[in-house]
Amino acid sequence: DAKVRGARGSDASRGVTDCTGPGGGGGSGVVWMKGAVFSPNLIADITGGSNGVISAFSSAPCIGLANGATSGGNGSAISDYVAPAFGSFLCAPLPVPELKFFRARAEEKAISLGWTMVSIDNIRGYEVQRSIDQVNYSTIAHLRNDGNYTFSINDLDKLGGTFFYRLKLIRTNATVGYSTIIAITKNQQAAFDQLSIFPNPAIHQIKVSAIAKKSTVTKLNIFNASGQRVYHYEYRISAGYILLTVPVDQLSAGVYWLMLEADGLRERKKFIRAN
Repeated sequence: DAKVRGARGSDASRGVTDCTGPGGGGGSGVVWMKGAVFSPNLIADITGGSNGVISAFSSAPCIGLANGATSGGNGSAISDYVAPAFGSFLCAPLPVPELKFFRARAEEKAISLGWTMVSIDNIRGYEVQRSIDQVNYSTIAHLRNDGNYTFSINDLDKLGGTFFYRLKLIRTNATVGYSTIIAITKNQQAAFDQLSIFPNPAIHQIKVSAIAKKSTVTKLNIFNASGQRVYHYEYRISAGYILLTVPVDQLSAGVYWLMLEADGLRERKKFIRAN
């Protein structure tokens, strides 16, 4: 269960002889869920706190009454949570003692990734993971513990934009640990300019517009919030302004990523399938 109840307001003191106080209840918080709908096995308690009352031991004539104090407002249970890429706070994993450092930097044709270990005695292997939304990660490299303490790989994907990288340590006792997350922005020559989606949110269909740099075969893919491809189509387009109509009424409500790919270059845009 997820509980974010507001606190109960305080009662007026038993020593009060007039009708002043008590305290109002606290407002509840918010429960965010990654998926499009809440699991039936999850109970989200978002009840506001109840108000206090005049103490039952008070000598005031309003004994036991709320005297104008009100309960706190209920909170919200919201689905389709996507972690912010930037902001005043950021959830990050605790450091793992076996890892000395994990680094990532953008180079001319790749993202260079590397790490150095302090201890490898209990390490079975490593996974380098990448994300575009800091929520859903895919493994781009898997390495076994070969006795070395220093490792380096290159991410040669031509996709431009901001990516989030982390290192997953797999231990011999089946537990795992994660490095801190590193955000890298990679500029890449685009196959399309001015990619846009409308309407957004959408119910039945979306219009995808862009400026194509040249005539080519273009792949259009749609991925759900878990990174699974749920739609695929190929178009032969001409250079210049393009406008594609894509049906989305077959998709369940939620957050999706649309990706256009041509000549190994990709552009992506997020949209929402509304109820």
